[in-house]
Amino acid sequence: MNALKRDGAHPRLSSDRDRCEHRHRQERDLRGLADAHSDDRADSLTDNDNWHTDVTFIETPPFGAALTPKLLPPNGGDTLWSSTVAAYNALSEPIRRLVDGLTAEHDFQHGFRRHLWGVGDRREAWERAVAANPPVVHPVVRTLDDGRRGLFVNEGFTSRIIGLTQKESDVLLGFLFAHISKPEFTVRWRWKLGDVAFWDNRLSTHYATLDYLPHSRTMARAAILGDRPH
Repeated sequence: MNALKRDGAHPRLSSDRDRCEHRHRQERDLRGLADAHSDDRADSLTDNDNWHTDVTFIETPPFGAALTPKLLPPNGGDTLWSSTVAAYNALSEPIRRLVDGLTAEHDFQHGFRRHLWGVGDRREAWERAVAANPPVVHPVVRTLDDGRRGLFVNEGFTSRIIGLTQKESDVLLGFLFAHISKPEFTVRWRWKLGDVAFWDNRLSTHYATLDYLPHSRTMARAAILGDRPH
């Protein structure tokens, strides 16, 4: 996470940035699932209470994002961010050498399971989203132009590591997911109305705590277009 702004001072996002998410053909097909994402309905589904990096199931995941609360519960609803750069740097040298050369599959269906998201009045929108978002492959370790490197796998959308058996992939991904979520690499933010959070989506993961039900938590988000990970 790059910055947080408090005391009601909202930076003005350009109209181009406001439209960034909708310029992705794939993401347009997710609009029909919008009601399921919002937690201000009794039958809403939640999908953010796990460690995830936004929309890594497309070829060019968002560069970054801004998030601000519209409705907050009396208590709870914090968001946690983890630095995948810090997590990568904390790996032992043999494990870094192992993951440096690996790639992983990121799959829309891994995060939005059919039995939850593809039933009832959500089915048609889910099927369109699946058709528009076939699995993609990204490096397990992402390198930025400035030389920073970070783990680029997340519990939300990374389904398997290419070239490994399923058992090997499950074990290695399980280790990496647990490693990324260690408290040493994380920050926790307790929201107040007027806050705005910005983060680098390329080298971080985040987690929205689900500890406020039956109250509601509604957030507004704007994403910034990204490039293909390498």
